[in-house]
Amino acid sequence: MCRNVVRSLRYLLLVGGVVAAFIPICFFMGLGRHVGSKHDLHAKSVLVVRQVPLPLQAYGGRGRGAYASDIVRTNSSVGAVSTGRAVHSEAVTWKSVPRVANASNVDEIRAVTDEINRRQLVVNAHLFPPFGEFGVVVVVQVHDRADYLQHLIASLRETAGIADVLLVFSHDVYSHEVNSVIETVDFCQAMQIYYPHSLQLSGDRFPAEDPRDCTRNILKKKALELGCPNAEWQDMYGHYREAKFTQTKHHWWWKLHHVMETVNIGKHQGPVVLLEEDHFVAPDFIHLLNLMIVKKLREYSDVRILNLGMYQKKINFPAVYNKFSVDTWRSGQHNMGMVLFNETWNVIRNHSEEFCKYDDYNWDWTLMHINQDRLSQPLQCMFLWAPRIFHIGECGMHAKHSRCDPKPVVDRYRDLLQKNNKYLFPDEIQFVKSTLKKIRKLKANGGWGDPRDHQLCLNYSISSIKS
Repeated sequence: MCRNVVRSLRYLLLVGGVVAAFIPICFFMGLGRHVGSKHDLHAKSVLVVRQVPLPLQAYGGRGRGAYASDIVRTNSSVGAVSTGRAVHSEAVTWKSVPRVANASNVDEIRAVTDEINRRQLVVNAHLFPPFGEFGVVVVVQVHDRADYLQHLIASLRETAGIADVLLVFSHDVYSHEVNSVIETVDFCQAMQIYYPHSLQLSGDRFPAEDPRDCTRNILKKKALELGCPNAEWQDMYGHYREAKFTQTKHHWWWKLHHVMETVNIGKHQGPVVLLEEDHFVAPDFIHLLNLMIVKKLREYSDVRILNLGMYQKKINFPAVYNKFSVDTWRSGQHNMGMVLFNETWNVIRNHSEEFCKYDDYNWDWTLMHINQDRLSQPLQCMFLWAPRIFHIGECGMHAKHSRCDPKPVVDRYRDLLQKNNKYLFPDEIQFVKSTLKKIRKLKANGGWGDPRDHQLCLNYSISSIKS
């Protein structure tokens, strides 16, 4: 109780004593591109930028906290104020979301998931303040590992500032078990979306495994003799496509198109944090995200990607708890806990043709190829030395172990955070020079040589434009 009183007093002193400076956030968020354009609802609008301190008690009472920009748009002709926030006229709960009665009925799954995508229901919206134009969107790519997802959701529940987040679950499998886990989310606004070309929905036709197609290792001469439909479409290593490996890249690309361009959450200009079902977050990851955004705005305007995670077996937390570096984005170090903005997405989206036709079934290696070989100015990434997002996946597409229990890994990271509790929620972050080695010339992994995959991938751009 005493601690809460002290925290409240400190917060009152902070609010009474802080006078924040204006930040040139308009350029960073790309607002200048929209004002007065066809994308802007108010052609003659004026931007009003206010800097307000984030509530101190949301960060455990330690430190000043970062600053969040409260940006509103005023219409000069009528004096109205538009925050770009969605208005919800009725309470939407998890019971409001359509569900499948028979999970083995593919037609029913397709109908229900199409309806969910179309309706874009934001669950819990009536319980929290309206989601802001510059709010944080957290997108979780989900397959079928409900046990892993349960640990991720438990860690999100303990995150400071999570009540202001829109949490989007993007699925490529419809699962009652997974839904049961997701329906425990009551700590923020949430939404589900479903990849419409999943293996589950495709049965025995492309993009799933078609029994008429060539198997992975069959020689091309034999394939031509057999007359399989894809006999001419080997990858760079002489292999034919494997649907279970192509789906992840398809899902990742569709998910970004859908969230960035189709989901109706106002003219969202804020950060989009990319997570996966086998991730685990620290309670101060949103706090660190805010600190990084402020650093980017004030000192590192050339940074295009923020990164909250890193693959490290040993972390000297006390030495690096508030350290960050800036370097060229690379897949091996910066593909976990990526944070994108509209400006970054526009750069990546402009290379859709390259992304969809590069012969690598990994989305991150494909993105690295674009960054390394196609951009005149490679995307710069700001990353933390003490990650706030961790990988707990012992089993998955690239990890095969006899034990697939995530609990021991989760316990290890919980123990790490508990032992270093006093180093969480730093007042500021400090720059240190990057020690990453020079990037080697990239070599594609193959698995993406089928033109049907290329065209399906390109179709997401067309679909999102129509939407």
